[in-house]
Amino acid sequence: MKLAVIVLCFNDEEIAFKYVKTIYGYNSIDKIIVVDNGSEKEIYDKLENKIQNINKRKKIDIIRNERNFGYAVGNNIGAAYAIENYDPEIIMISNTDVSYTNDTVNKMIDFIEKNENIGLISPKMIVPDNKKYLTAWKLPTFGMMLWNSNLFLMKLYDPQEYKNLSKDNMEVDVLPGSLLMCSSNVWNKVKGFNEKTFLYGEESLLSYKVKKAGYKNYLLNELQYIHEHSAIINQNITSVKKKMQLLYEAKCIYNVECLKTNKVQNLIYKIAFKINTWLYIKYLWIKGERN
Repeated sequence: MKLAVIVLCFNDEEIAFKYVKTIYGYNSIDKIIVVDNGSEKEIYDKLENKIQNINKRKKIDIIRNERNFGYAVGNNIGAAYAIENYDPEIIMISNTDVSYTNDTVNKMIDFIEKNENIGLISPKMIVPDNKKYLTAWKLPTFGMMLWNSNLFLMKLYDPQEYKNLSKDNMEVDVLPGSLLMCSSNVWNKVKGFNEKTFLYGEESLLSYKVKKAGYKNYLLNELQYIHEHSAIINQNITSVKKKMQLLYEAKCIYNVECLKTNKVQNLIYKIAFKINTWLYIKYLWIKGERN
């Protein structure tokens, strides 16, 4: 099956090129679509020149968006371009700050080929320095959303976390957007990511649509990839207030579109999130992290 990888980047020419250069040699990947999401011209030109110097087999296409449209729109543009121009059977969405083997990709493709009704799949995510990030999680109820609006409570207990991950491949609700694979048919049926988001929350919105369409999402625990988590986000969005605002907006979209919350619930969530954001920023200020 033909596979196209969508690589979204923004002002991260060195990281993006290192990643693209690595996967360029993978025979499991037929096409690499690099989507520059409105980087500064100088940075884009450097990336384009570096790519052209290695692109002897014309395996890489690079397209440039006029501005930063965010994660969802940027990846949707790349996927639409790949499907229209190369008609791949499989699409893989990938951050630039991940690493995995050619064999891992081949086994992911094999899983889709040999199983029916497959929606999204991803290997187990490994984060350096043993930092805790969820490699899969449950679609939240409104109660879960309220609880997790408080980052301190969420650190004590996260109701969306799968407590006992199987060592085998297992069906899950949501997978991280740092490395996702699905068939082009599934992608087209659910129309990709929800373009109302800019950053954060895209995975839950996508997974909700995929499951609602009757497909199953799987975490492939027998495989793994490494993710330098938030390396790119922290480089390009340094303000905690900005990150929290983007997170809040994404959560509100999920509440309204997936949970069908009413005005009273939306107001309760807004108050809870804003109070908890204020407390979190105060906590960072006390620690000396005043951005």
